[in-house]
Amino acid sequence: MALGKQPHLEPGTPVADCTASRVGETLVFNPVKTPTSSSTWYLGLDWGTTGLSATFLHRETGSFHPIYLESNGSPCYRFAGKCHTNGDERLADSAQDRWLQEFKRLFAASLGGYSDTIWELQWQWSSEIAFSLEQIVAELTQWFGQWLATVQASGKAVGLDEADYQQAWSQLAGVVVGMPGGISDAYGFHLREVLLGAGLVEHPQQIFLVEDTVAILASQFPQGSATATPKVSPASTLSQRTAPLPSSGVTLVVHSGASATELALVSLPENYADLTHDRFYFRNFTYGGCALDQDTVLQVLLDGSYWESTELTIPPEARPKPGLPERCPRDRLTMALRSSHLGIMLLDIASDLKKVLLEPNNQDSYWLQIGNYCRQIQRRDLESRVLVPFVQQLNRELNALFSETGIAVQSVRHAICTGGNASYEAIGRWLRQKLPNATIVQDVYGEGKQATQTRIACGLAAVPLYPQLLPRGKAQYSDYFLLWELLDVLTRASLDRVPKSCLTQSQIFQWLQQRGIPVVAVGDRLERLLENRWPDGLFPDGEDELWLTPASRETLQQLQVRDLPLFERDREEGTYRLNLQVATLWRKYFHSAIKNSYQKLQEPLPAQIYSEVSEK
Repeated sequence: MALGKQPHLEPGTPVADCTASRVGETLVFNPVKTPTSSSTWYLGLDWGTTGLSATFLHRETGSFHPIYLESNGSPCYRFAGKCHTNGDERLADSAQDRWLQEFKRLFAASLGGYSDTIWELQWQWSSEIAFSLEQIVAELTQWFGQWLATVQASGKAVGLDEADYQQAWSQLAGVVVGMPGGISDAYGFHLREVLLGAGLVEHPQQIFLVEDTVAILASQFPQGSATATPKVSPASTLSQRTAPLPSSGVTLVVHSGASATELALVSLPENYADLTHDRFYFRNFTYGGCALDQDTVLQVLLDGSYWESTELTIPPEARPKPGLPERCPRDRLTMALRSSHLGIMLLDIASDLKKVLLEPNNQDSYWLQIGNYCRQIQRRDLESRVLVPFVQQLNRELNALFSETGIAVQSVRHAICTGGNASYEAIGRWLRQKLPNATIVQDVYGEGKQATQTRIACGLAAVPLYPQLLPRGKAQYSDYFLLWELLDVLTRASLDRVPKSCLTQSQIFQWLQQRGIPVVAVGDRLERLLENRWPDGLFPDGEDELWLTPASRETLQQLQVRDLPLFERDREEGTYRLNLQVATLWRKYFHSAIKNSYQKLQEPLPAQIYSEVSEK
């Protein structure tokens, strides 16, 4: 059963958003200098799992202008979407507000393009609902296009009158979008397709992607350290009272959202303008608010006897251990819960319980009644059975990051903790114990309060003032582009009748250098490709295959291109040659993947994508 194509825009957020800081008060936006008629604007776009928010940057003055819609007389800075299904009314409500949550994982799982038809694979949302990657791209484009039309016609921005607001949209030079750390190039490819398809900008090179954790740090940058001095810094835009970053030393960022938790460590230079992307150390794991809801269902809401006496059946292989990012068991649990009305209802109850029991100054217990089943849920049960295991896993991941980087815990002077799944008091207590020498900034979330602005949107808007924060080499030369270049170079070797159609690695790199590719910067990735080690996102991996329909899984298993070696290496002579038969399959695959796209894999993003930002 396919999803319908009638999404509509709804202001508001189904999850808590940033309204205060542990060291600050309610977020306050300050007045800013009026832009001139000749201006350059950038948009910071925080597209989270459950909604999006946006902030304008006026490049000449460095001022920030969060975008909002008025809802019931109050400004709403966070936007959430709904999509209505066609057909099965019993499961129709289950898809509302939910299927869009899957787009990040699906975008990252596969570039697309299989056999003779594009977007052949079908993804299983539940036991009865499936959709294709093409469909989710199309529907997300439609939803974003409607959001764009709505905020352009009816929206406002803090500090801008109507004329300046419309000028910002008409003179938009580029957009900076947040992305999860370590995500595949396929994610960026599909997300750019959505933004281009909706008409936000005209060219792929106007879209910049940077990790959310980097943007969170940029949101803390003080006034006056960028090349263009901002009239209002991101930190002062967020709050009048927030702990400033230290002039140097190590900073930790913890960002835990709905689908994942991300960590970043960085040693700050004295001049923030000298901070480059390669100074960041990242680590992430797939446990967030959605996994916490699952654990709440299993560990708190239900007991073993109730599982067996209702319409909801949860097999042993779909019962992950609390706090652990076990992908396969969690995926199976997601499928089981989504396939019944009771399972969907339990997930909604679990989400509400976090607000009722875990937020400060709320109640200590909650009465749960489902039919004849009734029991009291205690806050201490939710904390000990669900939240404590998550904190323990978070502690293990942070220890691993310290071990990998060689950075001492005692050297961390500043820590920023944000995201709906990182706002609880237990997280703050753990951080204060873990980092004895650090100032802790933890965003907190109030029940029923409208979000004023997310930290990430302001940080993304600040990136054009600090272009060195962009992941330059990886974004300009994706793994897919490099694979295409290797394919082309060795094909030319065959056509030019190079002896045995073989080239040494040095010769291959020399040819690529002549084509303008900085092999010193991308050499390690080229070596992996020559060893037939394919980058993530070309094909669904074994764990993602669980989400495919049986027919699509069979199609993927028959796909020869992913299993046959493209490059053949003669280890004695140290040369490489192209398997021409397999190369034909790869070309067919790539052409089908980009057949209807705005982007072309054969072209890198131009170098001026970064120089244009820094020269403005």
